[in-house]
Amino acid sequence: MLNTFKRFLRHLFTERPLRHHWLTLALYAALTAVSLDNLVLHFATAIPESWDYAIYYWNLWWVKYALFTLHRDPMFTNYVLYPNTINLSLHTLNLALGLLTLPLQYILDLKLIFNGMLVGSFIATGYFTFLFLRRHVQSDWLATLGGVLFAFTPIALTRAGSGHLHLLQAWLIPLQLILWENLIAPDRLGRRIFKAAGFGLIVYMAWMTGFEISLWTLVLLAPYGLYTWLAQCEGRERLRVIGLALVAGLCVLGPALIEPIPALVQTRGMVFPLVDRHTLEFQSFQAIWLVIRDPDWLGFTIGQLIPLLTLFGVIVARKRRVRWLWFAVGLGSLIIALGPYWPGTDIPLPYQLVHKLLGSQYRTPVRFMTPAAFALIVFITLSLGDWFERKNRRQLTPWLTGAAIVVLVFDSGMLAPFSVIYMPDYAIYHEIALDADEYALLEVPVGPASGFGEFGTAPDLQYYSHIHHKRILNGIVSRVPSDYMSKYERSPLLRGLTGLYNMPAFDVAARELADKLNRWDMRYVLVHRDRLEKARAPAIIAFLNVQPVLCLVDAEGDLLAYRRINTWADCPRPEMSALPSGASRLTLGQPGDERYVGPGWYDVENIGGPQGRWAGGMLTSTVRLLLPKQNLRVSFDALAYPPSQSVTVRVNGQPVAHFDLTEAWQVYPFDLPAGALPDAGPTLIELVHARLLSASERTNGQSPDQRPLAAAYSWFEFTLR
Repeated sequence: MLNTFKRFLRHLFTERPLRHHWLTLALYAALTAVSLDNLVLHFATAIPESWDYAIYYWNLWWVKYALFTLHRDPMFTNYVLYPNTINLSLHTLNLALGLLTLPLQYILDLKLIFNGMLVGSFIATGYFTFLFLRRHVQSDWLATLGGVLFAFTPIALTRAGSGHLHLLQAWLIPLQLILWENLIAPDRLGRRIFKAAGFGLIVYMAWMTGFEISLWTLVLLAPYGLYTWLAQCEGRERLRVIGLALVAGLCVLGPALIEPIPALVQTRGMVFPLVDRHTLEFQSFQAIWLVIRDPDWLGFTIGQLIPLLTLFGVIVARKRRVRWLWFAVGLGSLIIALGPYWPGTDIPLPYQLVHKLLGSQYRTPVRFMTPAAFALIVFITLSLGDWFERKNRRQLTPWLTGAAIVVLVFDSGMLAPFSVIYMPDYAIYHEIALDADEYALLEVPVGPASGFGEFGTAPDLQYYSHIHHKRILNGIVSRVPSDYMSKYERSPLLRGLTGLYNMPAFDVAARELADKLNRWDMRYVLVHRDRLEKARAPAIIAFLNVQPVLCLVDAEGDLLAYRRINTWADCPRPEMSALPSGASRLTLGQPGDERYVGPGWYDVENIGGPQGRWAGGMLTSTVRLLLPKQNLRVSFDALAYPPSQSVTVRVNGQPVAHFDLTEAWQVYPFDLPAGALPDAGPTLIELVHARLLSASERTNGQSPDQRPLAAAYSWFEFTLR
């Protein structure tokens, strides 16, 4: 047995054909590791930096969760952009990728699966392109070069940086071409029918991976399939191929009648946003990029090496029809990628016809550079193959191929560091996942978005869905009807919670929050402070801190998590609203103080020595915390800003003390009887000031500080009497 295994290894790694396969795969893997360096080095923790990655994490998770937990059709969901129910047939759902990764999702973290698919797509794209090209040239070197050229274009690297899993599965293009060539090759009828069925299923898989993959394959396969059918088939053989193509078509149509055709039918009558001219022109390829390297637009290009090699191929090419067919397909795809008008003019281009055929919904003409690149690479490979065959040039092939790959490394920008982020793993999301109930989360900043625009920020909080398994308002869906975003845009509360606009009046926001929490069954409000503008975050947190329908249940890093309650007895972690065990002082300016302050406070700063907070913006400043129901002595350290400032202290609406504040730091004590404290729940301490004054007003405009200030506070102390 040992000798057999040794012979197998010797055959695998020393036989020339197999050795070339392994070496080619190793080359593609090495180039992938160079291109995605930071992702590969931090494989279990890193995520591509652009927020589009969240869509594809959600897609993979949703297919599994819908089918095996909810037992629902994954083409419809209200687990993103809630409370809308979204038809995902026009969304980049990647159903095929979700189904393929199902077994792995039960045993591996989704980061490993996602990053594995990202890395694997480059290797697979290069390898299947290599397999297709080596059928047409007598040089594995040139086939290897073609695979490198197609897999590692600047466009592909940019798609990896955005986490666009569906666009990266370009290996399906050469695979479908290979299967088509196998289909028309002479063979026994039974085997050919089997091949036709396999071809049809792969075409369906490409469709369910991403619409663009199918579109690109159609652009390439339609002319090539017609050419090979006419050139290689005669008489009855042509009829046989037509019959086999029908078998393949049935194998596409059969599963398509399950998904996605029924869902697509239900989009009839829906009104979707149309792409405007500005967007189309911005997302179009510029012809000048074929000759000029623009670092700002490198990700929209195929680099300069492919155009140069194409020009060389035109010069040295022989008059083989198939080579010029690929050149024509590449040139035609490039013209479509130029967009609707010639730049700077109103001269119409062929993309306008494509745009109408796609219902004026397709907004990225530049993506046609992918089939353009593939077709031109086939043209280049065939041309170089003939050129190297002439006058004993074959021995130059390895050297010139290696040189071309080195040039491509610089041309494609492979050496640039791959940008990654590391999403925090918050414990509260795992706790929420343990609750089997179905309900929604309100994540702040609010940020629902579609491929045609966004409302707010942070749609990538959709990423956490694969951890908590709940419905969310945030997230990105490629296509949604025009009126779906209006549910958010009309809401004063949600506008304020985007962090882009001021919060509405306190009473208006409080009523709407209580209504939406109950009507939309949102049981948690989760605030990501690091994603909010520093100037707007305090107002949002202060508003949530004093809502009687919420209690704080977690404060982890930049995340504050609130739970919806009916009474204080429903709060699962009341200690989060109390001072830390053994502490009697609330120090304003120390980490964690933000959980206790309500409206009427500015952010922490140094105020004449001590760290503290200015009270202001309104006459009443609020502190909310859980206190024992006992007689207490309360002290606070404060200084007045307007001269002759006074403050009345109210506890749960009852006046308990009044002070005239001085313009120097001073401690002010008062007694708080147990009767003024609630039987259950936190205590609301309100500091009602007599007046406000800004530094600009006080100095007659010499200070730029326009904030209306009342007083500064450093700490509050609570001791038993």
